[in-house]
Amino acid sequence: MFYTLILYLFTFISFSFNTICLLCKIASFGIPWFTLMIVFICVTTRFIKLEKPEIKHLFNIVGDSTDLNLGIVNRGGTYDCPENSFAALKECEINGLQRVLLDAGLTKCGEIAIVHKITLEKANIPGNISENSLHKIREINISQYHPFATKYPDETIFTLSDLLFFLKSSNIIVFLLISDSSSTIFEKLENIIANNKLFAQRIILTTRSPIIIYKLRRLHPELICALWTKKPRNYLRSSTLIGSFVGAIVRNIISPVIGITFVFINKEELNLQMSLLWKNVGVKPVGYTVNSPNEKKYFQNSMKTHYLTDSIRSEPNLIIKKIMQKRRNHQGQYI
Repeated sequence: MFYTLILYLFTFISFSFNTICLLCKIASFGIPWFTLMIVFICVTTRFIKLEKPEIKHLFNIVGDSTDLNLGIVNRGGTYDCPENSFAALKECEINGLQRVLLDAGLTKCGEIAIVHKITLEKANIPGNISENSLHKIREINISQYHPFATKYPDETIFTLSDLLFFLKSSNIIVFLLISDSSSTIFEKLENIIANNKLFAQRIILTTRSPIIIYKLRRLHPELICALWTKKPRNYLRSSTLIGSFVGAIVRNIISPVIGITFVFINKEELNLQMSLLWKNVGVKPVGYTVNSPNEKKYFQNSMKTHYLTDSIRSEPNLIIKKIMQKRRNHQGQYI
């Protein structure tokens, strides 16, 4: 039995040694090719890389890096106002919140409408935005399905052209999240950007498609863009090896090539280290979705990073203003 144990042990050691040798041979063959591939990609990206918009243009739209008002209001504040409505935009402007994210999609008739699929679901309209005409979805009263419906007048869905007309007399900066990445919407956007200078001055194009961003920025270098990243699956999280590798490619290769200014990242994936990595490549990270006042204070004071929020009323700066106003009113009663 002792000799059998020795034989098994020798067999195991021999198998382990042969396996390690095989892996070393594979590695010695693969590493040079992998290195050459990385060098080729880096050299290629130098030729196809798009320059970012001019610093002056960025400053006029994005603002100074010392700006403490880091909140971007999702759909104009879905908790407080009818989503993607003019009433929501006006409410943001009244409260001094200049940055708003709005959803946009291509309708069946080829119009770019400011609407999210959830609005259609509330109105019991089946199908996606692309399966419905503008005339049909304009019959929806957005205010009707909001908890504060009595507070707001009737609101209808409007188009991108209507939004540009509104922005002529407003200080709002719009992050326009495009839900479609088809060639049709690319052609529509290219035509609107070419014929309306206000688009590049007041709208930050946001999409999940790096290809759309690259194609539009190649034609219009002054266009400011943001990349929307989905919440990754468990095996693609930044804490995993695969997730770190994919994130490094997006951050250090794709991002500089397409010339984005913002990147939207799920708040569970965004931490101080991740924020610094993105800032080091010249991109401003935006965490989504941040709604509690304590979370917002953390993003403002500790991370100094932009965040997307559904609520206007939970903004720390507005809460402090309201408290101070109540104190002044209370003191005024005793004067």
